[in-house]
Amino acid sequence: MRLLLLLIIQCLVVIVSAQKTSPQSDCVFKQTMPPERLLSAYPFQGAAGVRLVSYEKLENTGTEKYKIFRIASLIKEFHTVRNGEFHLDSLRIDTTDWRRTYWLNPTEQLNLAKLLFYITPTKKKITEVPCFEPKHAILFYDANGKIISILELSFACKAIKLHPSGWMNEQFCSGKWKELEKLFRQFGFSEWFEAEE
Repeated sequence: MRLLLLLIIQCLVVIVSAQKTSPQSDCVFKQTMPPERLLSAYPFQGAAGVRLVSYEKLENTGTEKYKIFRIASLIKEFHTVRNGEFHLDSLRIDTTDWRRTYWLNPTEQLNLAKLLFYITPTKKKITEVPCFEPKHAILFYDANGKIISILELSFACKAIKLHPSGWMNEQFCSGKWKELEKLFRQFGFSEWFEAEE
C-alpha cells in the first residue's frame, strides 16, 4: 500500500514538473519535444538566419482627397494559378518602413523556438481581437537569403499572421505575448507594444 502511494506521488510530481503553469493563468509551459530537436522543426530547420524586425507601414485606403491611412502588412504574396488553385510563389517584403532589425544567433534562435513551441494556451480558444495592426515580425531566411517564413506580430491587438499559415498554433496566451515583448526589448526594440490612443 505504501509503495502504491509513493508511486502515485511520484507520478504527480512528474506530471506537475512537465507542465509548469506560468504566472499568467491562460498559459502553460509544456515541453512538446526535446530542446535539441526544436531547431529541426519548421521553420527553423530550413532557416540559415532568423531576423527580428519592427516597422510602421501605412497604406491609404481612402481617396486622394480624403486619405484614410491604416496600418498595413509589410508582406506581399505572389501567387500563380495551377490546376484551378492558387499557389504561393513567393513572399516579398517592403523594407522601406523598417525601423529596427536584429539577427538572432543560434542560441537566441533556440530560445525563440522554446518560446514559440513550449508556451501554450491552457484554453482551447482565446478571445479573438477584431484588429490586426502589425508592427513587428520574425523573418526566417534560407541559405540563399530568400524568406521562407514570416510571423507578423500585432502586440497592440494581440494578433499574429503566419506566412505560410498553419505551422504553429495561432492562439497566443498572455504569457507568450509578454515573453515575446521581453525578447524584442532585449535586443533594443522599444516601440509599439501598446495600443495607440
